[in-house]
Amino acid sequence: MIQIYPLGDSALTISFADVIDETINQQVLVLFHSLIQEKIIGATDIIPAYSSLTVIYDLIEIKKHHHNAFDFIHQQIKNVLENQQHQIQNNHRLVKIPVCYNETFALDIIELAEQKNIAVNDFIRLHAQKKY
Repeated sequence: MIQIYPLGDSALTISFADVIDETINQQVLVLFHSLIQEKIIGATDIIPAYSSLTVIYDLIEIKKHHHNAFDFIHQQIKNVLENQQHQIQNNHRLVKIPVCYNETFALDIIELAEQKNIAVNDFIRLHAQKKY
């Protein structure tokens, strides 16, 4: 269940869940792109996280349209959520980031492997096999 709550006096957070889940992350990204396309009035920044999204807004700009900034932004987001297609768009961009697991650069690799009680090579294999 999606929850929308204030974050101070000039932001709000849209929380999809308190778990790490790829499906939820895809929902966050779809909403992120929808909010960018809709050009939410008063929004100055939209920040996606893994299972939530934060919208920063300009109080002065919003006061031109509504006396309650949170309600105004909340309603715009609610409208986008109601009209949004529930499909994950396949216009993703694949970015390859080189990773070096040499101890000279991966200063904590041995410690992390020990914490997980696995060999360093297994740690590297597990990290490298996943697309992030």
